[in-house]
Amino acid sequence: FLFLLPFSGMIFTPLYKAFKQPVGKNIGKAVKAGVIALILLNASWAAAFGAFWLAIIIALLLPLSLFLAKKFAVT
Repeated sequence: FLFLLPFSGMIFTPLYKAFKQPVGKNIGKAVKAGVIALILLNASWAAAFGAFWLAIIIALLLPLSLFLAKKFAVT
C-alpha cells in the first residue's frame, strides 16, 4: 500500500480535472500523469512480490522521470 496511495493521487487528481473540463490541456496532463505514474505501479508490483528494496529503487526513478518529462513529450 506504500506505493499505491501516491500512485492513486498521481492518477486521479488530473483525471478528475479532465473529467470535469474535457479540454486538450487537461486531457494531456491526465495522460502524462498516467504514463509517469506507471513507475509507482511497477514499484507496487515489486513490493507485492516481496522485492521491497527493488521497489524502493524503482520508486527513486520517479524524480528522474519527472525531470525528463519536462524536457520531452510524454504520450
